[in-house]
Amino acid sequence: MKTATRPQYHRLQRILELIREGTRAGSLPNCRHFTRELEVSRRTLMRDLDFLRDDHHAPIAYDDSRKGFRLTDPTFTLPPVQLTRREVFSFSIARKLLQRFEGTPLELDMRSVLAKIADSLRGTPRNAPFGRRSAGSVPAPQRQIQAQGHWKGGSSVFQR
Repeated sequence: MKTATRPQYHRLQRILELIREGTRAGSLPNCRHFTRELEVSRRTLMRDLDFLRDDHHAPIAYDDSRKGFRLTDPTFTLPPVQLTRREVFSFSIARKLLQRFEGTPLELDMRSVLAKIADSLRGTPRNAPFGRRSAGSVPAPQRQIQAQGHWKGGSSVFQR
């Protein structure tokens, strides 16, 4: 069995989706179904279910008669990822800094990272500062950025 490689937040969302799908189909998911679908151990699944119940107050209950998990409140949803003002500001600066790397090999990697972060923020209001062009200003670069130097520096960080 694979180790849990997906971030926990995405597993939690998927657990809720599986419960909703099972409720609609008339076959509630059980532990075996979750572990197979999520490719996690039973212990990881139980920690995720406890986390949903304890930290997010998810109305998840085990139905003995139907041998599966159900939501006692079908309208329950996980809150979106919460960011501090400093994190939102940092994200907006990162997006501005990306402009300095246009046309370099780093551009695609950096765009991919920022897209993943933006995707994880679904549910965040669209008028958040990182969506505006006026969120901050980054001075124009004084010289051309050489991507090869950054690759060397980055690889030495990972070798330590």
